Amino acid sequence: MPDADVTQLYVVRVDGAARLSKLRSSRTHDAMELAEGFFLVRSTDTQSRLYHDLKRLVQPESLFVGKLDERPKFKGVAAGSLKWLRDG
Repeated sequence: MPDADVTQLYVVRVDGAARLSKLRSSRTHDAMELAEGFFLVRSTDTQSRLYHDLKRLVQPESLFVGKLDERPKFKGVAAGSLKWLRDG
C-alpha cells in the first residue's frame, strides 16, 4: 500500500460529468485539465480511492483513472500544463 504522504500522478478521463468543477478543485487532489475532460491529477490517495471519490464527486457517464509511474510527455495541450507538472 502506498505511503499516505507520497503524491501519485494519475491520468483521468471523464465524459458527461454533471459536476466537472469538483474534479478541478478538491481538498483530496490537485488537477490540471489538459483538454476537455482529460486531466492530470496529483493525489496521495490510492488509485481505487481516487476513482471512487471522483465517481461520487463528479458523477460522470464514463470515467477512467490510470496511475502514471513517470511524468508524461505531451504536446498541444492546455497552456500551463507543463508548468503545473514541473511545480508539483
